[in-house]
Amino acid sequence: GSEMCIRDRSYGARSKEVSRPDYYAIPLLRYGILAEMTATNRVGLHRYTFPKAHDAAIVFDLENGGCWDSPVETFMKADGDKRIVGYRHSTGWAKNQKVYFAAEFSKPFETFELKGKNDMYGRASFKTGDGEQILLKVAVSPVSIEGAVANLEAEMPDFDFDGTCVAADKSWNEELAKIRVESTDGDKLKKFYTSLYHTMIMPTTFSDVDGSYRGADGEVYKSDAPQYTNLSLWDTYRAEMPLLSIFQPDRSTEIVNSMVEIAERQGRLPVWHLWGNETDCMVGNPGVIAVADAIVKGQDGIDRDKAYRALLKTADDTIRGGGLRQQYGFIPCDKFNSAIAFDMEYALSLIHI
Repeated sequence: GSEMCIRDRSYGARSKEVSRPDYYAIPLLRYGILAEMTATNRVGLHRYTFPKAHDAAIVFDLENGGCWDSPVETFMKADGDKRIVGYRHSTGWAKNQKVYFAAEFSKPFETFELKGKNDMYGRASFKTGDGEQILLKVAVSPVSIEGAVANLEAEMPDFDFDGTCVAADKSWNEELAKIRVESTDGDKLKKFYTSLYHTMIMPTTFSDVDGSYRGADGEVYKSDAPQYTNLSLWDTYRAEMPLLSIFQPDRSTEIVNSMVEIAERQGRLPVWHLWGNETDCMVGNPGVIAVADAIVKGQDGIDRDKAYRALLKTADDTIRGGGLRQQYGFIPCDKFNSAIAFDMEYALSLIHI
């Protein structure tokens, strides 16, 4: 469908690609369609400009995923003549990934048909005039179809593509403007603010608008504070996490509290959390460093006792070579793969009791 077309370089005119924090666009050459996208926090908004066609279609693909991800159970159905709802449960890097979705078109579809292996493709068909635009808003939830619908209705009640772009642009500029640099070299400014933008892509909001989220133990919980996922901590504990504590202190506190919440559910602080799943990607205990940094800095809004208990429990864990380190004082290389890398990272996150 549209996602596959955009991913495949043979379909998109890369020389005409437009990419901004608030907007993405690319002509899909094979189909003569212009694909544009913008978003709110939990909802993506697509706009497709079609040629005249009697068999125009937008296809939902629940089979293919990235990072060696494969579907375990999928479902989708039409809810009226404008809305599609469903879910995709999969395994891969995230062992138990449950994504629920609600998608709504700006124009009624002529037909909606399930296709392919185990009905994992849904084809919404339209008749289009030359230059006709069809918009599609898509919300996801880690909890339920109802949660996805609620996210959709709360964050994007209409199909105002340009207005959504303006709001997203304003939101990004407010955050980027918190750090001001000056230079006569436009390329250097572009590199700096692009890099700063990259620091705010992840971690990402995981909880629904009503506070519901799927915990690290697979159960559903509700929280008044935002919960986060995509915690790539080995990549971020050195620089991004400390940087966020400086120019996004409130969000930084929310992220740290979310990490402590994860520790409550899975028994230790996260290493690399993806959609509520611990992947254990990379070495050491980077979550310890990020949480300890927030405690030492005295960030407001953190339950220090609860956070400290999470630190100690994580540091005392015996998995991932921790038990060997406790037994020998180091990790023997003949007993554990990547022993030196793990040992060095554990030394960085050592907690003195």
